[in-house]
Amino acid sequence: MDNNIQDQRSQDKKSQYQVLARKYRPSSFAGLIGQEAMVRTLSNAFEQNRIAHAFMLTGVRGVGKTSTARIIALSINCTGKSSSNGPTVNPCGQCETCASITADRHVDVLEMDAASQTGVENMRELIEGTGYRPISARFKIYIIDEVHMLSKPAFNALLKTLEEPPEHVKFVFATTEIRKVPVTILSRCQRFDLRRIPNDILIDHLSSICKKENIEATRVALELITRAADGSVRDGLSLLDRAISFAEGNITEKHIQMMLGAADNSSIFEIIEAIFSGNIAVALDILERIYQGGADPVNIIEDMLGTIHWLTKVHVTPSILDGKNVLKTEHKFALKMKGSIRISELTRAWQMLLKGLNELREAPSTFHATEMILIRLGYASTLPTPEEALKFVSEKQVINSDRQTSSTSSDHLIQSSSKKKSKGKALGFVPSETHGSSLAPSKPPIPKTYGEVAALAESHREGRLSYFLVHQARVVNFEPGILILNKDAKNHHLRIKELKLFLEKQTNIPWDIKFSAEKGEETLFTKRTLAEEKCMQKSLENPVVQAVMKTFPKATVSKIRKLS
Repeated sequence: MDNNIQDQRSQDKKSQYQVLARKYRPSSFAGLIGQEAMVRTLSNAFEQNRIAHAFMLTGVRGVGKTSTARIIALSINCTGKSSSNGPTVNPCGQCETCASITADRHVDVLEMDAASQTGVENMRELIEGTGYRPISARFKIYIIDEVHMLSKPAFNALLKTLEEPPEHVKFVFATTEIRKVPVTILSRCQRFDLRRIPNDILIDHLSSICKKENIEATRVALELITRAADGSVRDGLSLLDRAISFAEGNITEKHIQMMLGAADNSSIFEIIEAIFSGNIAVALDILERIYQGGADPVNIIEDMLGTIHWLTKVHVTPSILDGKNVLKTEHKFALKMKGSIRISELTRAWQMLLKGLNELREAPSTFHATEMILIRLGYASTLPTPEEALKFVSEKQVINSDRQTSSTSSDHLIQSSSKKKSKGKALGFVPSETHGSSLAPSKPPIPKTYGEVAALAESHREGRLSYFLVHQARVVNFEPGILILNKDAKNHHLRIKELKLFLEKQTNIPWDIKFSAEKGEETLFTKRTLAEEKCMQKSLENPVVQAVMKTFPKATVSKIRKLS
């Protein structure tokens, strides 16, 4: 019988186990971590008896919104020695009121989940309850979690009561999406924005809990948990709970990596170093190794993004390497890469990894997609940056230009020199070769066809002349210096003088421009249109184009472009 009693007690003890997030939930303002500004404001408000009738607590998951709401309820209604004169900033946690609120069974502290009670009927019931005085507490406290989930009619029903609530009623709202809460509600509340918990504070908090639980955990392991928690205390404690069960009481870096499916930092560093040095094969070998070790490809890319972001910050603000949470391996790697990678290369890698992360969600094999991402990164690392490419092209153009100029100048000098020598010999003297001579100006090109006349006008941006020559004029006869056009061309009498002046200025020869009754040729525009139609028809007869059209019946040929 004694054995049965002991077994029963053992079973009861096991069934009474609480997860760490509930076991170490703070019960006073002193127990809240990372929210110093809010704690100071509320503490001063309670000491000065300046307690608002409504509070709005906002922040990401797991930073203490609901815990703060319950602490406010405890502080307002505590009946212990410290609160004999009214609300206190340090609730005792021992009195009947504190015990009932902590156990979530106090009749005057009502906690409501707005996610499951969104309607106006639920809000009307709540408002009706505010008319009754508290049974055993100083104030009736209404805690509404996820308040942004309330419907618009529910918010409207709450407005009047929230603006002028009964003296015995306090409201505490909590939300993760403050933008969804109407401004009319926000203006009636005292708002507190709970921030993410800094990594160093959360690491110390997890370390203290490990000591209380008699658990050994390395600091690196706690740092990995903290990074995965992303500033959330509840997430950090939940991960620590998992790690304790997974590692059987002795938590190391390897345990956390295996539990989270993450790669160790050294492997990520090796991949990045191999990629930026152009050793794609080495990067793929490391990827294969850590993938076989259980690392998730998505986590690998996310870790690479985090490392690239961190390296970029090191370039901008080197002082972050002096932080106490920076490991020796991270410090050494950052200094090594800082001297060999520029910010432009890091930002390009960031963009490619970010795009690759989106591709992973659509790829049939995340591992193969990750390999392709690394190959692209490795190939891109060997390419010049846009600035380098532009500089290279500019320098090449300058060199070619210098060569052409030098060659042209030499030719002119040789020709000029030979002419002078010939002339000198004829007159009985030879000019000195040590003195240079001015180069004769080159003659402007003279159009050999009517099309070149139109092109000359287009190149000099003569809009009216260009339109006249291409769309309106019909050529009867053309020779260099002579142009005869059909007299029916629109505005021909206005353009003859303008065209003559333009051509003589550009060619330095006289031009005779006349109009004739003869019909002449088609306009240049018509010729071009017919040529394009002929080219289009010829392309449609091409076997390759016909095969494409057959494969894609709805496809059309919109433009023909001649390849050089």
